[in-house]
Amino acid sequence: MAFTAQLEEGHDYATAANFGGGGLGYVFSCQHCGEAAFLWQR
Repeated sequence: MAFTAQLEEGHDYATAANFGGGGLGYVFSCQHCGEAAFLWQR
C-alpha cells in the first residue's frame, strides 16, 4: 500500500477532525486492488 494522506487534528474545535483529543491519521491505498486503510496514532 502507498501512503496517500496525513490528517492532523486542527486547533479549531468546530472544524477539526476528531481523533479523540489529539494525534494524526494516516491514509494508505492500493491502486492495484482498490483497498484502503486508515491508521490513527496518538
